[in-house]
This record gives sequence, structure tokens and C-alpha cells, in this order.
Amino acid sequence: MTHYDGIEGLQPRLPLGAALTVGVKGASGAPTQTDRFHFVSPHDSMEGKHRVRPLLPQFAAFNGADASKRQMIRANLIHSTRAEAFAYHLRAQQLGGKWPNHPQKRPACTGDGRKATRFYGDTPDDFREIDCPNELCEFRQGNVKACKPFGQLLFRPRWADGSTLPTPLTKLTTGSWYSVAALLGFFDHVEDQARQLGIEAYSLYGLPFSIQLTFKSKPQAQQRFPVLAFSPEVDLVQFFLAQREQLDRIGGHAPLALPAVALTDDEMRSPDVLASDAALISGPISKPANAPDEAIDAEVVPPSSTLSFDALARIRGIASGKGISGEALDKMLGAPLEDAPAHMELEILRMLAVSK
Repeated sequence: MTHYDGIEGLQPRLPLGAALTVGVKGASGAPTQTDRFHFVSPHDSMEGKHRVRPLLPQFAAFNGADASKRQMIRANLIHSTRAEAFAYHLRAQQLGGKWPNHPQKRPACTGDGRKATRFYGDTPDDFREIDCPNELCEFRQGNVKACKPFGQLLFRPRWADGSTLPTPLTKLTTGSWYSVAALLGFFDHVEDQARQLGIEAYSLYGLPFSIQLTFKSKPQAQQRFPVLAFSPEVDLVQFFLAQREQLDRIGGHAPLALPAVALTDDEMRSPDVLASDAALISGPISKPANAPDEAIDAEVVPPSSTLSFDALARIRGIASGKGISGEALDKMLGAPLEDAPAHMELEILRMLAVSK
């Protein structure tokens, strides 16, 4: 009998082993510890009423360290091209009001500021291309915006010599305007340096860089919030000159990276994966009504006795969809919504459901 070994066309792949987050979800589902990085599972699971990314036990030494030692990650790119390692676009998981949610968790609308694809809901495949109004879109207005940036980065963490911490392929997802712009600026800067040297065919593989967790604030918001900064940790001129010398030696072809999972892969663009990643950064809490636009990951833990910020946003969104102003809603409740007890959320939603 013939023995078969192998499968035609099946390529070896380096698996995605971790996700890097700013903050984790607390018992109430609110983001906590947003002043430090955490290494968590790349896949979510149910914990109580919330879907969470469990902390990875193999990173216990890092995840248990003082916050001051967890505000910078050194890393390397392990992909040849920008598209494999970095992706970004506009995304709204749910639009609310008359717009339906997709039954398979696909986003309600995605776009690039020029064109967008929106779910109309007549069938599960009823997506239609529309002109994207970008910053003029109704879903990018107000304090709680349905449409936000969605950026992702793949990298491998790099530790000091002698460290026993693992170095799996890791994914970072961010919904912060500031952080996505910083990522775009990082890759543009790297690309510009290669172009200045006249290098057309080059690889990003191996490029060392750092991810720094910093903080911004707006006085009128009376709140600080975390943002990310990305910096090369190598002289890019020397990096690309050395690469050009190597290209000359091997005949002018860009060196190949490992066959790692890439953001261009269909599996990384699947609705389930992207919905899970979107939930990772948005969580059940978005931001308080007076928070600045970039405060996607801000640490805003509400008192347990009153409605969470997520509940407030959810109630206000439903009320707005029914044409009920904040003032009218307060009158319906007989008190400011912000003062409502947490256990009243379901009752308020029921009241809104039957209102006309």
C-alpha cells in the first residue's frame, strides 16, 4: 500500500500565539488597568456575562510585574510587507436605530473615507457599496460614535538577553485615532527611508521597533487616556543599506519572511475573528459622554451602584433612535439617567422598547 506523506499546496504557518492589550476587563466588564500592557489569549471565551481574553499563563512574569515595567514593548516585524503586518480602516460593528445587526457578527459598515460597504439586512448577504462621507457621516458625530478607526499590527515581542518569556506571533488591535495615526506614521517613515536610498524591493522582516504606552489628556474632559507610540529601534539607513548589500549578493530579490499568519489572510479577515478583535478594544464600555474622541481605551470604571458608561451609551443610543432627547428621557425616568441604579437597565430598555 502506498504511503502518503504531505498535502499538496499546504504551507507551514507560524500560529498566532498572543494578543497585546491596553487594560483588561474587570468583573463588571469595564476596562481596568489601562496604564499597562497585558498579554492575553488571541481568542476570546465567555466568563460570566462577558466575552474576555484570558491572561496567558506563560506571560505570568510580565503580566504580574509593576505597571511601570509594562509600558513599553520591544518587538520585531516578521513579515516582508506592510500589508501583511499592518491594516486599518473605518468600522462600525453596529449602527443602531433602523439599521439591523448582522446575524453572523459581520460589521454593519466598513469603509476608507471614500467608499463604504453597509449592511442593509434584507438578506444576510445584503451589503451595498455606498459613498463614505468620512468625518461628515452621521455615525461619526456626537459623544458616542458608532464609526471608529480599526487598526491591527502583527509582530513578535523581543525580550532582554536571558529572559525566559516566550516570543509568539502577537496581534495588537486599537480603535484609537491617535494610535492608528501613529502606526501609519511609523510605516510611512520606514517606507520613506527606503525610498530615499533608492531601494524599491525591500523587506520589513526583522525590523526592530518599540511600542510605548503614553498618555494624553484634554482639560475639558478632566480625564487622561492611553495612546500608543511606535519607533524604530535601529538606524534605518544602516538597516536598508545592509539589506541592499544582501540583495546584491543573492541576485536582487527581497529576502523572504517566515510563512507566518498575515493580516492579508482570509482567516484573519473572517467575521468571527474581526468581531472578537473589535470587542477586545471596545468592550462593553465605550466612554463617558464628555470624553475626548481618542479615549477609546480610557480607564473609566463607573460606580457599581449606578449604570455603567456602556449602559448609558446603549440606552441613549436607543432613545436617540426613537427621537427621544436626553432631557425627555430624564423626564420619563423622573430623574437624571446618570443617577439610575445599575439594576434598572433592563427595565429602562423595556420602557424604551414600548415607547412610540
